Amino acid sequence: TCGLVIAHRNPAPEALVSLVGTVPIWEDTHEVDNLGMRTATSGRRQHQFRVDPNLIRQLPRGHVILLDSGHYLYCAVARIE
Repeated sequence: TCGLVIAHRNPAPEALVSLVGTVPIWEDTHEVDNLGMRTATSGRRQHQFRVDPNLIRQLPRGHVILLDSGHYLYCAVARIE
């Protein structure tokens, strides 16, 4: 473990979000015919990052994500002029 990490906007955040881990989710798959009618449904359990990597890719200026051993917090830092 590495303790608290402050994540600013980053184009490749996968290594950062992996610090707080994943959560299991159920993902559904639907097969449809030419008319859009559902003909089959299936699903599988998979893992999803606890923090969406796109959140870190798109952080606005002055915003950060604090990452620490399984937990995260979205923060906005006030500008002082």
